[in-house]
Amino acid sequence: MNDIKLRGQQISIKLYDGKILDGKSRYWACIELGIEPKCEDLPADIIPLHYVISSNHRRRHLTKSQIAAIACETMIYEKEHAETIPAKGKKDTSKNLPEDRQKVAGAGDLRDRIAKEFGVNHKYINDAMFVKTHDPISYQAIFAGKEKNVARVRREIEQQLKKREQAEKAKGVVVPSNIKLNLGDCWKLSKTLKDKSIKCIITDPPYDCNSIDSYDVLGKIAQRVLEPGGFCIVYAGKLYLPQAIAVLQQYLEYYWQFCIRFKGCHNPVHPRSVWGCYRPVLVFAKPPFKKTKNYIADVIEGGGRQKDAHPWQQAEDELRPFIEHFTEPRDLVLDPFAGSGTVLKVCHDMDRHAIGFEIDENAFNSIKIRLHHTNTNISENQNKAA
Repeated sequence: MNDIKLRGQQISIKLYDGKILDGKSRYWACIELGIEPKCEDLPADIIPLHYVISSNHRRRHLTKSQIAAIACETMIYEKEHAETIPAKGKKDTSKNLPEDRQKVAGAGDLRDRIAKEFGVNHKYINDAMFVKTHDPISYQAIFAGKEKNVARVRREIEQQLKKREQAEKAKGVVVPSNIKLNLGDCWKLSKTLKDKSIKCIITDPPYDCNSIDSYDVLGKIAQRVLEPGGFCIVYAGKLYLPQAIAVLQQYLEYYWQFCIRFKGCHNPVHPRSVWGCYRPVLVFAKPPFKKTKNYIADVIEGGGRQKDAHPWQQAEDELRPFIEHFTEPRDLVLDPFAGSGTVLKVCHDMDRHAIGFEIDENAFNSIKIRLHHTNTNISENQNKAA
């Protein structure tokens, strides 16, 4: 407005079919200043959408996500007006494909062309289309520039959809009779356990510096519920290993440290510029303890990457030696941080009873489904054997 007030209206307002196609802000500035707006009629044979894109998207300070949303709208518009908009770029070859693939292939050709015209990755357009379909409010925020990352919004929506799907699948699911799974905070749930009722605790708490309190909670639970001589086996991170040991030693007696050697991959520890080649597993005992009858190697070969059920899932094969060595069949095992449910599943497979606590509802539902599948597979195998 200030520019028009000082220098007058230099750029005309573009009209198409009697409506403002470009220059609405200029129009209202002129009206407010009492200046007669200068307007120009565009040719009737232009494609309004193409004109707006060509004259605006390069000159405005738009984020990549905004451009992706505009490209998404362009793609929808061109699909709806395919018969009236002249074809651009390469010939549409989708008609040569089977009928069930024509729609998908045609959409891909259109998307790739529009992505090239807008100078944006076609994956961003896919993300924008996904967000528009599943969360119109977030899509409008992206379109308006209030939300800058369409890919992040898509990931969040996918996580929510997965949670709903898991919750639906978990309804009515029954876990094996030798496993008890509880949703909630482990400290509160542990109060339902009797003193000296647990033979062994096997668990995998969070590793980061903000989670040291988890080891304090674990130590307090173990001190009360473990049988005398019972073991507490804890997966731990190396960066804060001294702190974890110091906290647990307040409640239990240090027994040994095991190493699970990674199979075929190394993890970078960026704060120390170190390639991690093993995972430490701490073993503590509730006094008075006696050494186990049999010997066990303190280096265990890792079972490879298994992350299908949970981001921090541990491999089943690397857990079996601990359960075999530190427990007996029918013993009761507790996992206060159940995560993916690997401890519970392996306990079930090895004829141990187990109790699991999990605070995250999505993880809780995933465990239920995982244990249900295990139970179903065993029943089917028993029926075949019979």
